[in-house]
Amino acid sequence: MPHDGTLFIHLAVLVSLFTITAMLVFRFRLNSGREPSVSELCDELAVVLRAQWRAEESVRRVHDPVPMPVIWRTESLESPLQDHWVNVVGRDRPVVPSELDGGIDRVHEVFARIPTGRLVVLGRSGAGKSVLATRLTVALLDARKPGERVPVLLPASTWNPQAQRFHEWMAVRLAIEHPALRARRGSAGTVADQLVGNGHVLPVLDGLDEIAPELRDLAIRRCNADLHAGDPIVVTCRSHEYQALVDAGDVLTGAAVVELRPLSVDALAQYLPRTTRRVRAATDRTSLWEPVITALAGLDGGPLREVLATPLMASLARVAYSETQADPVELLDRARFPTAERLSEHLLDALVPATRPESPGDSDQETRRWITTLASMLSRRGSREFAWWELHHEAPRAVRGLVAVALGLCTGWTVALIAGIGVAVAAAVLVAPLAFLVTLPQRTEPAEVRLRLRGTLLALRLRFTPAPRPSRVLRSAGPVGWTVAGGAVIVALGVSAGPLGLFWAIGGVVLAVVLDAWLDVPSDIRRAHDPWTLLRADRTAALIRGTSRGVVIGLASSPVVGPGAAAALFSTVAAGSILHTAWGKFAVARAYFAMAGRFPLRLRKFLIESHKRGILRRVGPMYEFRHASLQNRLSATAE
Repeated sequence: MPHDGTLFIHLAVLVSLFTITAMLVFRFRLNSGREPSVSELCDELAVVLRAQWRAEESVRRVHDPVPMPVIWRTESLESPLQDHWVNVVGRDRPVVPSELDGGIDRVHEVFARIPTGRLVVLGRSGAGKSVLATRLTVALLDARKPGERVPVLLPASTWNPQAQRFHEWMAVRLAIEHPALRARRGSAGTVADQLVGNGHVLPVLDGLDEIAPELRDLAIRRCNADLHAGDPIVVTCRSHEYQALVDAGDVLTGAAVVELRPLSVDALAQYLPRTTRRVRAATDRTSLWEPVITALAGLDGGPLREVLATPLMASLARVAYSETQADPVELLDRARFPTAERLSEHLLDALVPATRPESPGDSDQETRRWITTLASMLSRRGSREFAWWELHHEAPRAVRGLVAVALGLCTGWTVALIAGIGVAVAAAVLVAPLAFLVTLPQRTEPAEVRLRLRGTLLALRLRFTPAPRPSRVLRSAGPVGWTVAGGAVIVALGVSAGPLGLFWAIGGVVLAVVLDAWLDVPSDIRRAHDPWTLLRADRTAALIRGTSRGVVIGLASSPVVGPGAAAALFSTVAAGSILHTAWGKFAVARAYFAMAGRFPLRLRKFLIESHKRGILRRVGPMYEFRHASLQNRLSATAE
């Protein structure tokens, strides 16, 4: 038992650590300024979304040289797809359906004529619904004034209306795409909950047909139930699927319904020649597309006229021929392309080789293998979105098991070094069940760090959404379990070292938990709206959290176990903490897929390049293929 003076010195050192940490946090908090109001957050969100979707339009070449001449027609007054016209325009607004007809270049002003602010956009696959939804979102953001609703483009494929109400899903989706909106503000819930609940969001729901068929009519009923009078909404859906859900249920209340029309030969003649290089004077053509346009206008158009009538295929034809040395005349070869289906497959297959990678070290074969791997991976789990923090789900369980075994061995070695074999065996018994949990799929979302003082005691509680379902309990058992087990092992080490060791062990664990609670998500919404900003933020959070836990526990144990054992304890705690974060799991999974040849080691560069080439599009911090047809085709042709 140490002398009372020695115990007092140890106590003073521990209190000093708490005091220094609190002072640093408090100083940072004073310099961080006040939290922005909800209105200010809306304005910041609008700026972020405008930049994001304008950049996406640039990647898709929407305005290069001009938007594709997509037009629509409004459903007639008698159409069963549309609500009673009086519910759409009111009794005192003499608007007739034809006044809502228009084209993509006038989408904002047409939308402004709808008194309810509710619009359903129909069209067949590849008709340009997503491009129109993006164009409307950007136009609304361009015209938005401070304090007005923020138009937010939301992929309907991520909504399960059986599990979530409409507003609940919107808030969750906002928090996923913009992690700063996860921050809680008193009893009103998260910032995302406040934005949605207080009517600050104008949802643009893209791809209602991508919800499971048996749930689509429920989705419409959810929207009708959750939307209040005066709440606007935009929905896109394939025509046939919308007809089926209306037959099974109901229309979207108060919504005008328009249907995108196929591209005419005149529209193609106006658009395609403007996208290509000029033909040299030595030829008889004024444009590479001249023979094709002539054939489309005549009897020889056949399947090609049907295919190019969809904006998706017209844009793929542009990439394959207007921007390469290939001659579009080959599309007229009926022996090679006897059907519209074969032509569509050819244009989908041509996208990857036509947009060659900028990196000279990557071969076309490698690039295609990586692209098809991504497509088949998403199709296998019935998803359209790739999030880097979910990549570890695709790695074999054996890989996750090896990581768990490695951490377990390090823990056992460290404990044995400090306290002997007996305590090491006890620690192994405690940690083994949790090592098994590591091999199970767990939802790990990216995090960011921000030092904070206010609300720290509240933050010390377990911050997991209550859920009675076992699957959710297992998913949250990982981080909670490792925290409990780690603390228990360290306290056990302290017990083995005597009263002074127990004192330092408990103090170190408490200090580590308090310090961890001070690290929170930032309030600046502009900092984490793309995949790689989010990855860097999560990496920083992982390193800070892991290092701070290791340092605090290592310092706390050093007076008892010695500097060598404390260094081993620091390494084990830091490594275990880091590897259990989203970035840590991503790093392990990325290394596995690179060694297996399924993805490049520089996965970030590959995804950014695929986005620039127009193969992928970015939705917040996630990527998806530019169209479901492309993902399906690449998945079908995977090796």
